[in-house]
Amino acid sequence: MKRLLFLSLCSLFATSLLHADEERFSNIPQIIVRGEATVLKPADQMEITVDILTENKDAKEAVRENNESIRKTLENINKIGLSESEYQTSQYQIQPVYSVPQKDHERAEIDHYSVHHSLTIKTRKLDLKNAIIGAVVEGGVNQINSLAFNNVNPQSYREEAIAAAAKNALENANALALATKVKIAGVLLAEVIDVSDQTNPQLPRFALAKANNQNSYEPSIQEGLVQIRASVNLILEISDI
Repeated sequence: MKRLLFLSLCSLFATSLLHADEERFSNIPQIIVRGEATVLKPADQMEITVDILTENKDAKEAVRENNESIRKTLENINKIGLSESEYQTSQYQIQPVYSVPQKDHERAEIDHYSVHHSLTIKTRKLDLKNAIIGAVVEGGVNQINSLAFNNVNPQSYREEAIAAAAKNALENANALALATKVKIAGVLLAEVIDVSDQTNPQLPRFALAKANNQNSYEPSIQEGLVQIRASVNLILEISDI
């Protein structure tokens, strides 16, 4: 969220500069072109958030069941090779669940209690990705909230994407100049419009409901490649050939 906010503020600031410079360069013959590029890089980090939800008429019993499931879950992921620095609790809730009144004059009453414990795992051990899901499901996890593969140090890849987008913009400018029979004299302004990275792993559909075989709850997940996209604007001075 902070990175997206920072990029948005940078884009807003750069857009303001672009408009100001458009006025400053208004007397200079120019063209404005956009360039885009996508760089594909192997993921080197996995981040997954899993939930354990327990419900019981008795609040203490709901907490006890949840605690037991999280204990088994942590024990399982430690056994397969994760360390305590690679996971943490991201959310914990205890709340009453009320019944739905059947008649207008009836009051809603507490039907049972719900305990919700979210665990976030962040690791570079991608070879354990299937084993991690198998371990947490066997421990009692009954929901996967999110699963993402990304890069630990993405900045160099973003710079590569920006450079590729700038090259694409210059190629577009050269094509435009050739078509309109003008000459590009130089770059007046370069602006980064957007930089983003994402990956879309395939989540298992029903693999979490039952074991794939008699001894394993491990699905088959492919991390794929992280896509780093960049787009830039260039204001270029032009002259007659």
